[in-house]
Amino acid sequence: MSCRAARAAAAGKPAAGIVVVQEIFGVTRHIRDVVDTYATAGFEAVAPALFDRVERGVDVPYTDMARGFGYMKAMQDELVMLDLEAALGRLPQAAKHGVVGYCWGGTMAYLAAARLAVDAAVATMKSQTGGEKSTRPRTRVSPRACCSISRQTKCSACKERMWLGYNLLRQPVVGR
Repeated sequence: MSCRAARAAAAGKPAAGIVVVQEIFGVTRHIRDVVDTYATAGFEAVAPALFDRVERGVDVPYTDMARGFGYMKAMQDELVMLDLEAALGRLPQAAKHGVVGYCWGGTMAYLAAARLAVDAAVATMKSQTGGEKSTRPRTRVSPRACCSISRQTKCSACKERMWLGYNLLRQPVVGR
């Protein structure tokens, strides 16, 4: 299975690599902007089009929640983890790697922290993941709440969350 991805390279040697995990709306303009913002700050960033397993090129309007939930429900966590692992493999191997996810992507970022080799994760607006051992993160995870993404605003909490992701990757990782 191959999926498309929004990708942006840092100018020069990247500080770290970041996988950006989409909301239920697909790889939208907002997600592509996030990837570009990380690259501008010196990170190699990639946002895999995870819904390509269901339909290629998904970019749901923020007003169509029902359609977005339909795509989300069609996904299997195990397959998403394979796609995120593949995306991590596309990042520079010498650098630390992190995952940042928004909405449904926050849940996937949390699961990635539990199941994949990542150095840091930021889970924004994640849903419940249960208490079983396989979902307890093995790495540092920062849960965050945020403004309504459906308004496509970039409030101070969004900016702080992005900078928190940068700081997590630039700090030593505890317990590794």
